[in-house]
Amino acid sequence: MDILAYACVAITFLFVVSRLLAYAFRRKKAPSEEELEKQLLAAVNDRE
Repeated sequence: MDILAYACVAITFLFVVSRLLAYAFRRKKAPSEEELEKQLLAAVNDRE
């Protein structure tokens, strides 16, 4: 029974690590505040 518990803990740990890596990768791809402002200004100016 102990082996099954360790296996569950290991699977949970790997899942959490994979989620954290995915989150960190998505944050790196997110534009900075300055880039967002430039994009918003460009979008507003295109509409006029």
